[in-house]
Amino acid sequence: MLWVLCHVMFLAASSVSRMAQISHVLRLVQYVYLLSVARFSWPPWHCFILFGVGLYLNFKVYQLLGEAGMFYGVRFGKNISWVTRFPFGYIKDPQYVGSILNLLACLWLVP
Repeated sequence: MLWVLCHVMFLAASSVSRMAQISHVLRLVQYVYLLSVARFSWPPWHCFILFGVGLYLNFKVYQLLGEAGMFYGVRFGKNISWVTRFPFGYIKDPQYVGSILNLLACLWLVP
């Protein structure tokens, strides 16, 4: 049964899908670890703004590039068109900026 699950999740998927799955698992591990050392209290108001802006940037990047553009599709032979619309025309590396903003917003959880 475990072999079938592994085959369906990883071996039968394309390289881009496999990279996306690995990325999602690593992000989940990151947040689980953060919650394991967290102290729970009401966050400052700026944490909500940082988290919201970070999520928005990541969502826009995913919306514009798609899964293949987001998860190294170029390295796996996918043809990704060049994007200059917001946020790419205004922010250098918006995906990284969004992820960093999300992590900064979660710093209030760490004692």
